[in-house]
Amino acid sequence: MSETIRTNMETVESDAAQIEKAADFLQAVTLNPKDESTTLSVNGNLQEAFDFSQTLKAALGAAVDGEAANIRSTDAAFEQYDQMLASLAQEIAE
Repeated sequence: MSETIRTNMETVESDAAQIEKAADFLQAVTLNPKDESTTLSVNGNLQEAFDFSQTLKAALGAAVDGEAANIRSTDAAFEQYDQMLASLAQEIAE
């Protein structure tokens, strides 16, 4: 006996939109104010580390956006496959 898989395109779209909304918080920001007067080497190192962290943060946001797109495309592909199987089942029944 086969299991039934149920999907809801509206729920999938809503979930994907929420994921994209979360990704909006994963955008790089600039260090403001930036300390240009301190001559300690640690200041430059910290600014460099901050910039690197923002690069990683932006990359994570882009990856999360990509996952939202994958969720949408998987749902669309499943819906297309489901319609194909329904048509095939109808042809066999006739």
